[in-house]
Amino acid sequence: MDSIQNPTQQSAQPPPEVFTAQPKPNYLKTIILSVLIIITLSLIAYLFFQNQKLQKQVLNPPISPTIQVPTQASQSVSPTPKPSSSISIPPDETAGWKTYINTIYGYSIKYPDTFMTQLIASGAGSKEADSSTRNLFIYQSDVMKPYLERYINLEVFGIKPPYNQGTITEVSLNNLSATKIVIPEAKFDIYSIQLNNKGFIEIYVSNDLAKKDLAYQILSTFKFTN
Repeated sequence: MDSIQNPTQQSAQPPPEVFTAQPKPNYLKTIILSVLIIITLSLIAYLFFQNQKLQKQVLNPPISPTIQVPTQASQSVSPTPKPSSSISIPPDETAGWKTYINTIYGYSIKYPDTFMTQLIASGAGSKEADSSTRNLFIYQSDVMKPYLERYINLEVFGIKPPYNQGTITEVSLNNLSATKIVIPEAKFDIYSIQLNNKGFIEIYVSNDLAKKDLAYQILSTFKFTN
């Protein structure tokens, strides 16, 4: 009798545990989703800032510079000044040059230390003359014919010579009023300047391509001394 089990006791025993397999997490999907979210947020931020920038440009358009064109009325009130040219160079470019001073006619001019000056009497060829001579040559010291090889020569006249050819222009030469005469096919440009109660001085400047730059440097140093 003892060996017979009670059916109620058998049913009270717990059922065996059943293990259900859990799915493994999909890391690839998580990474792709995260990247998509980042790209979406970046695109939204970019579009937001672009919209803000466009709104600022609409509210504050750029101002372009205004160029005023003189009207006919303003031109009639203020006459147009005559064109003029000015010859000047930095003073240090002529540092160390020699200076020729003419005390009779009251002017000075500088020239390179490798150059020479020579006073030539009118009609005397290449004969050296005294300081009252009206004709001065500036030329390189190694030439045999100063008259032909001169860079500049200055000549004083009692009255202003008549100019009936070439192009005539009023210019400023070192703050001095001068008349520039350019004659076609001539070897020199002419500058005429009035002397103080002593007539006019004419400066002949070589326009030869090999001499022109240096000749105009010499010209730029011309000035009155009194």
